[in-house]
Amino acid sequence: RIFAFGTGERRQLLIGSGDLLNRNTRRRIEVFVPVRSLSARRKLESILEAIQNDTVNGWLMNSDGSYRRISPQETPCDSHRLLWIEASSSQGNSPPRARRHLSSLFGQIFGARLPFPKKQ
Repeated sequence: RIFAFGTGERRQLLIGSGDLLNRNTRRRIEVFVPVRSLSARRKLESILEAIQNDTVNGWLMNSDGSYRRISPQETPCDSHRLLWIEASSSQGNSPPRARRHLSSLFGQIFGARLPFPKKQ
């Protein structure tokens, strides 16, 4: 789990294994730790941004606690696919087509294309 509180320089990022639901905190201890590494913080922020921009899997919570699906966009953004392809790319397993798709999705979310290093 990733938790983000605040904005700007006061923004706090925490990671942990639990989801803090009542059923998980009654019989065990859930631990969350602050993320201090700048590179880890950047990675977590990019994950959060991808999820927040998801128009394929995303839901919004209404003020009454009910949920509604995010309206589909002309160009859908699927954070699950984006993050899966990104993870594959970082392991060097991604074929060129998947790398182009990742770059395109990244561009839709962040307004820039990803520069991929050439394979040796």
